[in-house]
Amino acid sequence: HDFIGEFSTSYKELSMGQSQFNVYEVVNPKKKEKKKNYKNSGTVTLLSFLLDIEVTFLDYIKGG
Repeated sequence: HDFIGEFSTSYKELSMGQSQFNVYEVVNPKKKEKKKNYKNSGTVTLLSFLLDIEVTFLDYIKGG
């Protein structure tokens, strides 16, 4: 369980779905400080995005 790196994104970016904009570089800050030529530890590519909303019985009643 070694730390590989990190990246950040937003819900808005994720909701755009699979595209060229949803490829993120995984950067390890400690390696970046130590190594001059360090770029990243790899990339994370979004392949799919699904928003699943669970409707409760109460929501059904409120909706009519």
